[in-house]
Amino acid sequence: MYANQLFGNPRFLDDYPAGVTITTSDTSATIVYVNEALCKMIGSSRPELIGGTPRTWQGELTDYNVIGDLRQAMQERQPWYGSTVNYRRDRTPFVMEWMMFPIYDEEDRLINWAAVQHDVTERLRGQPIEQARHFAREAQHLSVCYFEFLAAYEHVLAQLAAELHDNVGQELLLLSRRLNQLVDQTARQPRLRQELIEVQQQAVELSQQLRHIMHKARPQALSDFGLGSAVEELCRRMSKSTGVAFQPSVVGQLRRLGTEVETNLYRILQEALSNVVKHAQARHAQVQLLFLPNAVEIVVSDDGCGLPPEQTRRTGVGLRSMAHRATSIGATLSVSTVPGGGTRLLLSYADRPLGDKASSSRKADVAVGRDPASPAEPQVTRLAARHRT
Repeated sequence: MYANQLFGNPRFLDDYPAGVTITTSDTSATIVYVNEALCKMIGSSRPELIGGTPRTWQGELTDYNVIGDLRQAMQERQPWYGSTVNYRRDRTPFVMEWMMFPIYDEEDRLINWAAVQHDVTERLRGQPIEQARHFAREAQHLSVCYFEFLAAYEHVLAQLAAELHDNVGQELLLLSRRLNQLVDQTARQPRLRQELIEVQQQAVELSQQLRHIMHKARPQALSDFGLGSAVEELCRRMSKSTGVAFQPSVVGQLRRLGTEVETNLYRILQEALSNVVKHAQARHAQVQLLFLPNAVEIVVSDDGCGLPPEQTRRTGVGLRSMAHRATSIGATLSVSTVPGGGTRLLLSYADRPLGDKASSSRKADVAVGRDPASPAEPQVTRLAARHRT
């Protein structure tokens, strides 16, 4: 099942207490996965729901202004939070609270929409103050849900890369060597030799495709050599393919930070460089990776157009994803306009010893449009400009 491949252990979603729905990314919004909690909420079985669409849950009490906002968010590829009146299979209305967010692949292509859903009908029968407390609790819970999905997604990607390398990759290597031997042994059989050469070429192309898939799942340089080598390789690859000159520099004593931290720092940088290419109108960008005594910092500075005026800024899915990733490892993230033009991103992770309570209790702070040196704000504020995704 695609959802299980995407998030890893099938029981992670199947046993999740809230409803989970995953749909296709096109306008049909075809359901490809639902968990048991969602089936109970709607009153239908999985075979009845999969292949259908969430639109069948709507009815006469559904506020289509809210549905319009939801669809607008989908068109803009933005996460969406809200409540709708939906209908069970027996047409009983209930209030469903949603958290919905897009799923992208490494080529920045939208591949699915995922939603976490709660039946909050009974809890909304209380007084307004109780409702406000409920929504505050739910907002915190939904944030935790997102981090759990993100961690599971990265975990299955790492497993996929390892499985492809250790099994499929090795088998292809043995096949290629055997084909080489057969080509040498058929020198006097030109027709058979030519056919073997063609098969050998197909094996080579398949190996190249496999390496590309493994790199998207988890860059080999990150697994083998750590963040420093992975950053340099990413900058070389992006410079070659985009026309923007990314100039990397790695300063300090290199050290490993653990799979989770390295993966999230790398993904944040990957998104940052993608934003430079797509939105900054830049020709050059400096990418610094600083290994400080008690911290690791990544600084990206470009010579592009900078951030738009404050009034035109809107939260975008790219920097929102970066913010969530930073929060998940307790890092801080700031984005600001550089005097004279350009944008500066600063990502800082306090690399503290294991067991340091402060390292696990810190909250990430993400701010856009202020001086990174200014005091950190306690909440995520205006995460991104629309044109900065």
